[in-house]
Amino acid sequence: MKGAKAAYLRSISRGSANASLNLGLLHADRGAVDEAVRHLRTAEENGIPEAAYVIGRLLEGRDDLWGAESAYRRADAAGHAHAAYGLGSVLMKHNDVDGAREAFARARDRGHEGAGHMLALLDQQLDATSKPDTQSARDLVARGVDAEQRGDHTAAEAAYLRADELGDAEGAYRLGEVLTQAQRDPHQALQAFARADERGHPQGATRLGARLMDSGVRADGEAAFTRGHERGDAMATYFLGQIRDRDGDSQRAATFYREALDRGFSRAGWSLGLMLRDVGDAAGSRCAFERGDALGHPECAYHMAVHYFDDGNIPDALAAARRADAGGSSGGAEFLAGLQFDRGETAEAEEAAKRADERGSALGARILSLVFQQRGDIHSAQEAEARARQRGYQGA
Repeated sequence: MKGAKAAYLRSISRGSANASLNLGLLHADRGAVDEAVRHLRTAEENGIPEAAYVIGRLLEGRDDLWGAESAYRRADAAGHAHAAYGLGSVLMKHNDVDGAREAFARARDRGHEGAGHMLALLDQQLDATSKPDTQSARDLVARGVDAEQRGDHTAAEAAYLRADELGDAEGAYRLGEVLTQAQRDPHQALQAFARADERGHPQGATRLGARLMDSGVRADGEAAFTRGHERGDAMATYFLGQIRDRDGDSQRAATFYREALDRGFSRAGWSLGLMLRDVGDAAGSRCAFERGDALGHPECAYHMAVHYFDDGNIPDALAAARRADAGGSSGGAEFLAGLQFDRGETAEAEEAAKRADERGSALGARILSLVFQQRGDIHSAQEAEARARQRGYQGA
């Protein structure tokens, strides 16, 4: 077994999809389902629909019906007869009789021997008044959310897909998000967001707008942002502000940024503060940073630390710098390190400088070099100084 596995691994390293399939089957025979699925997905990604069918069987075998449904659907779409039959069986368990009937019909048409019998049973046992109710779109979305929280993104995708097929806006939006996170089939994700937008979903419109803008289709992207904005999505409002900002229309940009802030979008405070600073409105800039800081934006906290320092208000400067640092701001960490170093708080300054250095800050590396010099650790000081210079530090 070990020799066979090693041979398959060598084949995989040379790009053999069949080797991935065979290695997946070997792990499946041993009951190592997770390892089997990993290799089978590699085979599927390299054009072997049989692998998706086997994934479906394995997941169904451990009662992961949503994951099994998703896998069977992929193999069924590639024309796999047994996958269509497996899909029909799973859909029956989900009380989706119409979907099961269609799947069994595809399996029968592709030559599956048992599919015709299943269709006959359905005709005998079910009629229009006795069909079980299918799950509601709301229930399917809830199942998808639960699956995502468990880390089962395959099952989540299957649940959201079915909700989307029932015409649900939230299902379409969440399907688009899952596809985006999986970095798989950008066109399908775009279409899912478009369906969510058509059904009135605020975030669906915003996500559609972002994708269109990234593709260079500004007019359609801006129109989608406008729909999201009118439906109350703060991110869409912010993006409209960014568009006006880049166009040089600071007045209209400020209007959108302020409305985004009113809706709780903290990043708008940062963008508004920078824009107003650049046009010379120091008071307006500070106000924007203050509002963004209050909403928890770390870069706004960093700018407030600088303002407080300029005011001579060291306690508030330290507090703001700590908020910025805690939020991951490299500027906040380096500013905090500088304040603490100047106050003789060497140990605290070293920790803050290390965080800034890890975030790529030139000044953070420089302050760390000074701390090491003060300690007499010349080698570490030289290394930190070299990082600072590589990042563009020009000070003495």
